Amino acid sequence: MVSLVQWWISLSPGKHWALEGGPSFGYRKRGIGGGGQCDAVLCDEKDALGILEVEGTRPLYTIEKIGKFFAAEYGEFKTLRFSILLLYAYEAVGRGDARKIPPAGTPQVFEATSKLSATYPDKSIIVITLDKIYERQSEGVRARNEYYWGTPSTIKGFLYRNGEQVAPEQFFVRMVTPIT
Repeated sequence: MVSLVQWWISLSPGKHWALEGGPSFGYRKRGIGGGGQCDAVLCDEKDALGILEVEGTRPLYTIEKIGKFFAAEYGEFKTLRFSILLLYAYEAVGRGDARKIPPAGTPQVFEATSKLSATYPDKSIIVITLDKIYERQSEGVRARNEYYWGTPSTIKGFLYRNGEQVAPEQFFVRMVTPIT
């Protein structure tokens, strides 16, 4: 998340800034459910322009939450024009040699993003997926927890406008050297 915030600020230093650990999209009475804080609000001078979310476990909930920010319950969010959703592969599944980390972007994620984009045609949604290869670690600090046994394999980006995916892009592919 820090690198995306730094990227945003670097686009226009002096004008761009970010509010990390941003506020919620609206008020909820106690016991009704949280107001849904975002990871960061990306701003330009006095206006909030974008919402940044980084998610590994609840992508569909997070897409729904972005929609609540776009609905602009608070006046400060009526200026929103886009969101960035970084999804990362998180939990391994399977056993033994078949153990792997599923892709971060699923058909359900892309369908929900498309639907949200169609609901807010004046706002763009950028989805970045970070997929990982499961690699067992038998020693070192990464061996202490299976969470760290994933190595980035691909990073892809998808731009959604008017309910359509318009610009898929592959940013990184891990080159695997075959064992001979």
